[in-house]
This record gives sequence, structure tokens and C-alpha cells, in this order.
Amino acid sequence: MNNSIQFFRGFAILIIFLHHVYGAGTSGAWSNLLPPDNWIYYTFRSGAFGVDIFFIIAGYLAAGSFKRYDSLYVYLKSRAIRIYPVYIAVLLFVFFIGPVSGHSWLSEVSPAGWLKGFIVNLLLLPGIFDFPIAIPIAWCLSYIGIFYVLWGLFYRAYSKRKQSWIFYIQMTLVVVIVLVVMYLLPRFIYFIVGIAVYYSPQQKVSSWAGSISLVVMLSLLSVARICYVPIVLVSSVFGYVFFLWVVNTRISNGVMTFLGNISYSFFLAHTFIMYPVKVIFVRTGITIDHPYSGLALYSIVSFFLSVFAAWVLYTFLENRSLRVRLAEQRN
Repeated sequence: MNNSIQFFRGFAILIIFLHHVYGAGTSGAWSNLLPPDNWIYYTFRSGAFGVDIFFIIAGYLAAGSFKRYDSLYVYLKSRAIRIYPVYIAVLLFVFFIGPVSGHSWLSEVSPAGWLKGFIVNLLLLPGIFDFPIAIPIAWCLSYIGIFYVLWGLFYRAYSKRKQSWIFYIQMTLVVVIVLVVMYLLPRFIYFIVGIAVYYSPQQKVSSWAGSISLVVMLSLLSVARICYVPIVLVSSVFGYVFFLWVVNTRISNGVMTFLGNISYSFFLAHTFIMYPVKVIFVRTGITIDHPYSGLALYSIVSFFLSVFAAWVLYTFLENRSLRVRLAEQRN
């Protein structure tokens, strides 16, 4: 895989982590520690949109991967193998620990509600429909799941196209559904950005243009607060320039590449590391006696524990699922 893509996967997960650190620094025992609404706020808030960098990458990689599969079923099966091993591991942890650890809604749910909640979360429904979500940051997996299905349907219909009314009906339906989804879920547009970059002719984009485009994209989303369609459309133009630079340049760093490799596991695991670490820091009094150094130490401890947890999940689940996917492609 392009080292630049892995680098920016690492960058995306790093700014997401810093966003959550800022969230910890403006809530609970640290509620008055960091300013709630100034340039520092908007800087850290922009980290929440590191997810959209992942969406662009997913769109780009999906555009180049479908052709390797014989059928839509095999393609979707491969995507499920990519998403589910780590997700199920974290989901099971939440559903078994949640009822006894004060989880926002699992601690008060009935056995029937527990089973229903597990099923709807397993199917990635809460990110789109009004169901309680067990892993709050997993809303984006619902977007990714919809994207894989729609892209698979579109590419399959287009690749097997025939000049017939059935083909035109299929394509029209898929396009209409995509437009409706983009209207209802504006950040879905970033998947299209990734696809557009894949099919664009190679163009040399200067480092300053790519870097500034990334900053503008994140800044627009951060300042807007709410991802309205016009804001996302404007920012997606800068996202296109940014990612065109990424795929046509070479950026490599061992640490960032490592973070990129474990980014998916890190993404799902880190908030479940950060919460108990913060509880420990609060109970030991560090947050009161030395608030700023306490927040800094909390960030460092949470980061390295999250890296370790992500490495374990990556090594024993992600890597094995990757080998399964590669074996299926060879067969």
C-alpha cells in the first residue's frame, strides 16, 4: 500500500485521539481546565473530522479493489472480514462489561433489551437509525457499511452493463439512492472524493497546496460545527486536492506508518482505555493537585496503553483476517 496513505491514516487517528483528549480536558474533573470556545477549541475540534480522512481513503481503496473479486458476494464478504473481527471483539467486551460498569444504557437494560441492543449494534444500525449505540465512535462503521454495499452494487451493474433498459434502471436506482444518502448523511460525500481521486489522472500537487487544502478542509468542518451539505461540498473540494497530493507523493515515517497500520484497532479501542485511566487519575487526586501536568500525563498514559491494546487486536485479529482475505483472492 502507498506509504503516504498509511502515514495519513496514522495522522487521522492521532488527531482523533487528541480531540478526545481535549474532550477529557473540558469535562468532569478537568471541566474548567481548557477553554471551551476559542481557537484552541476549534483546533482540537478539527480532530473529530479525522474520520473523514478515513472515509476518503476507504473510497479510494474500494475503487481499486472491487475488480479483484468475482462477485458482489465475495467482495462484501471480504469487507465484512475486514471490519468485523476487531469490531465484534470490542462489542462483546462492551456488552459483557457494560451492565456492571455503569455504561450509559447497558447498566439498566433488560435481558431482552440487551439481546436486541447487541443485534442492532452487530448489524451496524445505530449510526444511521435511532437505536442506542454501544460504541459511540462506531457510528462511522455504519457509513462505511452502506458505502461498501452501494459501491459494490454500482460497480457490479456498471461492469456488467448492457445497452438495455434493465441496466439503465439499475444504474438510475443506485445513483438516486446514493444522492439520497448524501443528502441525509452529508459526510458520505467523502467516500465519493476518494473514488474521484482514484479515477483522476495523475497530477503533481505541491506540498504546500496539499497541506493547506487539508487544513482548510478540517477548519471548515470544525468552524461549521454541523456538517450541512453545502459546507461538506465545499470542504470536499479541498479534500480532493489534499488526497490527490497524498497519492501522488511519497511521505514516509516509521512511527506514523505503524499508527496507520493499527489505526482501525486503535480507533475502536482507545476510548475504552481513556475512560478507566481518567477514573484512576481522578481518584488518585492528580487532577486536583496538578491539573495541567495531570492532563498531560493522562494523555501519555492513555496513548501508549491504547497503542498496546491496538497492537494486540491488530496482531491477533486484523492480521489473521488479512491472511484470510488474501487467501480468498488467490483462490
